Amino acid sequence: MGQTFRIETQRLGRDAEAVKMLVNNMQNNVRDINTEIAGLSSKWHGLAATAFMLTFREDCEKLGEIFTDLTTYCEKMKNAQGTYNRCEKEVGDIVHKI
Repeated sequence: MGQTFRIETQRLGRDAEAVKMLVNNMQNNVRDINTEIAGLSSKWHGLAATAFMLTFREDCEKLGEIFTDLTTYCEKMKNAQGTYNRCEKEVGDIVHKI
């Protein structure tokens, strides 16, 4: 017997919005940290400072990629919500005509 699963489209939309909000909050936090680090770079010099700044920049780039992926995921969730809703409506219309 085949397996079935159930999608609650409203929940899918709410979850997409919740993830999007979290991503926005994380991006704001990273922006704030960048501001603090910029201030630190004018006061801290030497090999340790250079190594730290390089690693920090690399980490920020990776975070940017993660934020992009999560944003794309949210968009796909919203698209899936719309697709499921249209499908349910079409099936409902067909059943109603019968």
